[in-house]
Amino acid sequence: MPTTAPGPEPRPARGESLWIAAGAAVLGVLLGGVAVLVGIQTAPPAPVPVDSPAPSVPVPALPPVAPPAVCDCPEVRGDGGPSLVEAVERTRDAVVTLSGTDALGAGVLVDETGLVLTNYHVVAGQIRDPKQRVLGGVTDASALAQPIRARFVDGRELPAELLVADRDRDIALLRLRPADSAERFAFATRGRSHELRVGESVFAVGNPLGLEHSVAQGIVAAIGRTGLLRSRQTPLLQLDAAINLGNSGGPIFNLRGQLVGITTATLERAQGIAFAIPIDHIAALLEALRAGHGARSARSAPRSRPTASSTTTLARSATRTASASAASCPAAPPTPPACARTT
Repeated sequence: MPTTAPGPEPRPARGESLWIAAGAAVLGVLLGGVAVLVGIQTAPPAPVPVDSPAPSVPVPALPPVAPPAVCDCPEVRGDGGPSLVEAVERTRDAVVTLSGTDALGAGVLVDETGLVLTNYHVVAGQIRDPKQRVLGGVTDASALAQPIRARFVDGRELPAELLVADRDRDIALLRLRPADSAERFAFATRGRSHELRVGESVFAVGNPLGLEHSVAQGIVAAIGRTGLLRSRQTPLLQLDAAINLGNSGGPIFNLRGQLVGITTATLERAQGIAFAIPIDHIAALLEALRAGHGARSARSAPRSRPTASSTTTLARSATRTASASAASCPAAPPTPPACARTT
């Protein structure tokens, strides 16, 4: 049989070829985009130039700083806070308001038996015989024309009788008479007024204008002022605290809560100038009474004398300014020309 040669393979149609070419082109574009994206994500970051470090310069060592000085002042507590509040709280129970028909002032307890220190002019209106310089003796209660009442900060009242009244030094001592004679009282710790320094903080407790147990803070403005009391050589403390009528006989405390004086007077035509009797000048009188020697021994007790360096005399212009009217100073005893207004 004759052999038949194979014929040519059939070509695909032209439309089918175009579709194949288009698909290949699209696939190439897709593969190229993927390759570019992968290359961008996997490429290492471009190097960033780093400045060379500056050469180090040695810093000279600073000299050691001394620690701050610690103030040993009594005006400041160890934690730096004020101590006035604490001092007032420690002393409040030792201060009493003294009242009577012709008496208004304050006093301070100076021992546990109820001995009260105040000014003579606070009780002068209650004394039957004001011409007598010193009255004394527990049996001499008739010296008071009217009784005096002592009122504590909690409102409790007790009668008080006169032991000693010295108008020259403007001091008086009373004894509280509780129902229980064995009762003991809180009293003020006595300080040393000769250790006070000008500028030291102090505070007064009294009844200015009848406002009982008011506290006034100030400083010691001067030490050793003389010529204001009948006993003109008694040096007084000058204070800048707000002292007013009714403060008389009230205590002056330092910020340790120690009794350093009692309020006695202010200058009539001035503000912020007040005076107090230093406690050192009453110490002998107090010791005589506390020792049980009675008013007679207290009467003869030596008076403390200031040193020449601790006393100054008020200028005459100041004493003229301090001259008080009859309404300002007590009618009994008569007041010297340089009288300051009693408080």
